[in-house]
Amino acid sequence: MNYTLFLSGSIIEYCTTFVFMFALFRFPLKGILMQIIIIAFMMSHFSYITRHFTEINSYSSYLQLLLLIIVTWGLFRVPLFYSFIMNGAGFISLFAAQGITIFVIVLTGTSFSHITRDPEIIFSTQLLSGLILVSVSRFIVMKNWGFDYVPASHRSYIEFNRTNSALFSVIASSIVIALVAGIALRGNLEKYIVVAGTTFLCSIPVFLYYSRRKDVEDAR
Repeated sequence: MNYTLFLSGSIIEYCTTFVFMFALFRFPLKGILMQIIIIAFMMSHFSYITRHFTEINSYSSYLQLLLLIIVTWGLFRVPLFYSFIMNGAGFISLFAAQGITIFVIVLTGTSFSHITRDPEIIFSTQLLSGLILVSVSRFIVMKNWGFDYVPASHRSYIEFNRTNSALFSVIASSIVIALVAGIALRGNLEKYIVVAGTTFLCSIPVFLYYSRRKDVEDAR
């Protein structure tokens, strides 16, 4: 039962994160949905194995991010730099959505320790987080608020100007801060989620600012 719930919740997370990434960067989903589901299925098993049967469970999320960057680069032919930006944005947004969901659940009177021990509540958290990402994705598409600066060819020339450097720095610094917090607060999941979630939430408006700036610069 725990395996089924974990796998189902993880697949939901991966699929909705891809939907969000592709909506944010104006990539069409038509024709690649089956590929996304297969990737989600395979990555969910990787997540299960690394979280339950290895000593690197604390770093599993970051290993998955690294693999997703490689997969997006290789399978969808997105330049490696922009694959990092896309997956970093998806990773941060998912974590922020999960943090908000957990905060709301705690407000209902459910203790954090109970949330982390109950597979059904964990699955519900994953499902609600996924719904948040899908809703935001739908809103982005309806309002036509996505970004155009990610090229569809891995052969595209990438200029490391100020804006590109800023985008990289925002994503990289927030992930590094969260990773360091995970190491420093190992064994204290509640504090880690607070630190990482706050870091990611604060990084989102900065990322959006530089992404809009990047679009404007490329349009000139």
